[in-house]
Formats: sequence, structure tokens, C-alpha cells
Amino acid sequence: MLRENLLAEGLEKGFLKIIKHKQMSLAIGVTLAGGLLLTSVIFLQRRQLNEKTWQMLAIAQSQIAQGQLSQGISTLNELTSRYHSGAVLEQAYHLLGSAALAQGNPQQAVTIYEEGLALTANENNRPLLMIGLGTAYEEGGDLNKAAETYERFLKDFPDHFLTPRILLNLVRVRALSNNLDAARQSYEKLLTLYPDTPWTKRAGAYLSTNPPQKQPNS
Repeated sequence: MLRENLLAEGLEKGFLKIIKHKQMSLAIGVTLAGGLLLTSVIFLQRRQLNEKTWQMLAIAQSQIAQGQLSQGISTLNELTSRYHSGAVLEQAYHLLGSAALAQGNPQQAVTIYEEGLALTANENNRPLLMIGLGTAYEEGGDLNKAAETYERFLKDFPDHFLTPRILLNLVRVRALSNNLDAARQSYEKLLTLYPDTPWTKRAGAYLSTNPPQKQPNS
């Protein structure tokens, strides 16, 4: 009888242990399933958000391309006001800066490009924003700031495919600033690195037809 009681007690404990183990496994399973579901929901929401931002950018680009500049700017302003990070936002700032230049507002473009550069984390977008900033300074008549921006571009992205264009820009702004030596240095670098290219020919033609004049001694 004692043996039977002990056997029954052992079976009961084993059964309770199995039940407890199953309950724990079930709880773990439910927790994992809940976590996976939450992760899936967050991923889906982020994906939908990314798709929406890219759609807004595409709409703005289409509006600008069709000459609907005001509508395009309005769409871009909505995009930048609602979302505060991501590659799409950096491209939106680039478009906004270009639109400001197209409207003849270089000072506004400077502000826009600087804001874009301050938030960008994507090294693929920085060069375009920096070119825009240099152009905006140049259009606004601040040739020294334009040259500084172009030189910073060359320092940060020496092997970029837009480097010859930046060197051409430096030849131009240095010549317009009557900085003959700096203009020639940029041209010689362009000639050395990119001989027989359209940029080098344009820079050479610019220097020959618009030679910088030295300032008279005071």
C-alpha cells in the first residue's frame, strides 16, 4: 500500500511538473509570438511610412518637372515638416534648395542647404547638398563662401565623380574674386587630374577669355 501511495505521489508530481513545464512553454511561446507580432507591426508601419515619404518626394519631383513649382515646394515643405530623418528628407532639402535658386532666392537656398547638411547622415547625399550650397553662395555674390564650400567638398570627397566640376567652379569663383594665383592652381590641378575633358577645356577657355585682373596697389 505504501509502495502504491509513493508511486501515485511520484506520478502526480511528475504530471504536475509536466503541466507546469507546458504552461511555462506556452507562456514563453505566447511572449515570443507577441514580440514577433509587435516587430512585424513596427516593421510594416516603418515600411509604409518609408513608402509614403518616397511617394511624396516623387510627387514633388513630378510637380517641379511639370513647371508646377509652387505645388512642388508645398509638397516638399509638408514632407520636411512631418518627417525629420532619412535619405528621402535629405533629397527633399536638395530639391527645396534648387527650387529656391530657380525662384531667384539664393539666401533662402543657403539656409535650406545648410539645414539639409546639418541633418544628413548619408555620405551619398552630402556632395549634392554641398554643391547646392556653393552654388547658392555664388548666386548670392558671396564668392569667398562659395570657394570655401567647394574646397571643403574637395577635402571631404577627393575622388567623387563631381570633383572635376567642383574644380571648374573654383577656377571661376577665384577668377571672379581676382584671385589669380588660386584660379591658376585650381586649373593646373584640373589639367593634371582630368586632361582632355570638357571641364578642363571650359576652365582653360574661361581663363583665356576672362583673365583675372590684379588689383592695383593702393
